[in-house]
This record gives sequence, structure tokens and C-alpha cells, in this order.
Amino acid sequence: MNKIGSLKPKQMSKDELILEAFKAGQVEGLAEFGQKPEFIQTGISYVFLFPTTVYKLCRKDNENFNQLFVDLGQGQGREDLYRKDFFTNHYFSPTVYRRLLRIKVVEDKVSVVPENEAGEDLVMEMRRINTEQNLTSLLKAGTLAAQDFEQMGYEMTKAIAEFPGKPQTTQNYYEIMKYFVDDLRDFAYLSEKFMSRADIDRVIAVLYDLLEKKKALYEKIGEADFINSIDNHSDNIFYDQDQVSLIDSYIIKDSWRIVEPIYAIYRPATDVAVWQGDEMKKALISGWSRFYQGVEIDADSDRFYQIYFALIRAGLFYQMYQETGAAKVEADRYWAFIKAKAGIN
Repeated sequence: MNKIGSLKPKQMSKDELILEAFKAGQVEGLAEFGQKPEFIQTGISYVFLFPTTVYKLCRKDNENFNQLFVDLGQGQGREDLYRKDFFTNHYFSPTVYRRLLRIKVVEDKVSVVPENEAGEDLVMEMRRINTEQNLTSLLKAGTLAAQDFEQMGYEMTKAIAEFPGKPQTTQNYYEIMKYFVDDLRDFAYLSEKFMSRADIDRVIAVLYDLLEKKKALYEKIGEADFINSIDNHSDNIFYDQDQVSLIDSYIIKDSWRIVEPIYAIYRPATDVAVWQGDEMKKALISGWSRFYQGVEIDADSDRFYQIYFALIRAGLFYQMYQETGAAKVEADRYWAFIKAKAGIN
């Protein structure tokens, strides 16, 4: 018989043992030890949802992500990522992100201990929040009014603008966005079974054309103008009684966080456009404009950012579908949106 807080068989690797122990709720020190959680696998994380507590463990096995973007395997880089991730998320949602814990494995027993102790890995402990207040769910349900989106846009914009620390770079914004689009093309190719490479290339060509239109302006935007971007797509935004909470907001690649302020509102604005249409998208952006006091967004930027962010989402959803069989409906919806915006059949 297995010991309390332990699992067999012994031939499991430590990583496998940790994963199975969390899935079974058999990790000593858990706030709700012994209960079996709901389990969600994302592109880069394992998420374990207990009745009142959530634990997030970074995956090591997404080879496409590790090779293309950031290596989430062993090493100091992985630990640094956990600490930066927690700092960012605690800033945006201090009542949700409780603490970092260390994972220890002794023989076949898995436990969590204070983060300053020795062990195998780190894990985040969070308070569970109502998934029905997730913005994606609210968008699909169609329960929000224009004033909700305006308030949400303002609160997010203010929090992002006031995040401590300014990004540092010698690049101008044209160079940064050219790199972003190059990265996105390679990322989208991972889903070419669903979005043909020829169609991806046509979409990317539209993005390049729009980017070239902005080149003279973007080359004048530099370090003093930049803010830290966060991963504020609709899955990561919660809205309840006029209060906005942001989860999983940390962007793990340093270069991806260096953006102009407009960039930050279009991540969620694109999701709003896909599910609720252009008028509600405009309402969200009006909250951004309230904070930045009348700065206008031109039609080319509006089109560029919607195509760009929708292609990120389509790629993520198609990869999720390949791995888990979920999210095909969402992926197809974003891909249809992209083709309409890019003007391809």
C-alpha cells in the first residue's frame, strides 16, 4: 500500500511522480490534501484546481515552445521564471496569488515546503476564483454591457501603465514589431495542418504590409515610450462587480514585454471583437483612451493588431486541439476572423 503523500510505481521519473501526485491530490502540505483536483494542461503549464485552491506547475516537455521561445526545462532560468511570474501576478492580483512553494521528492513521497528549502522545483499556490467570471465565458454568454468593457479597459490600462520598472532596450518599435511578426509566422507554422502554410504566409504578408505603412512612425518610438506588456487575453481576465483581476499575466520572454501602450489593450480587444463584435471592442478601447486622454488609434493599427493577436490565439488553440482534443471550435472561430480581417478566402 502507498504511503500517505506518496505514489508508485517507483520507476516513474521525479517529474512524472510530481505530476501524478498533484493529479491525485497526494502531495503533503497541500491546503486541500487528499482531494482530487480538476486538471488542466495548457501550452506551458499544468494547473490543478481544488475546491478553494489552485496550484500551477510549469511544464518542461513542450519541446516546440522550449526550442522556439523559452526553455522551461531544468536550471536556474526555470526558477527565475517562477519568481518573476509570481511577482508580476501578485502585483496585478494580490488576493489571488498567495505564495511560492518548493516541491520535494523523497523516495516515492512528494511534498510542498517553504520556497527557501531545498527541493526539486517550485509551484505557485493561488486562491481559486469563479471561472464563470472569466472574460472568455462572459464574452460567450454576452452578459456584459458597453460600460463594463469601458471600465475594464480603463482599470487594466491604469494597472499596466503603473507596473513598477520600465523595459530597457536599444531597439525602436519598428524593429521590435518586425521581430514579433517573424516569431508569429514560425509559431503559426506549427499549426499548418489546420491553417495551411500558404494561407499563413498570406496573412503574414498583410501584417508586413501594414507594418511598413507605420515604419516611419514606429522608428521614432523608443525606450522612453515603452511599457511592460502582460498576457492579458480574455482567458486571463476576470470581471466581477466592476472589479478586474488578472491571472497568468507574466510574459515569459523578455523581448515580448517591450511594447507601446496601444499594444496592451489590443490583446483583450481582439478577443472582444471575435466574440462580441466591433462596437464592444471600441467600448473596451475607450477605457484605454480615457486613461491616455484622447490618443487616437488609426485604422491600420486597429487592423494590424487584431490580425496579429487573433493569429496568436488561433495557433494556441490549434496546438491545444492537437494535444488534448479541446478548443477546435475556438480555433476555427479565430481563424475565420483572421481571414475576414486579412481579406483572404
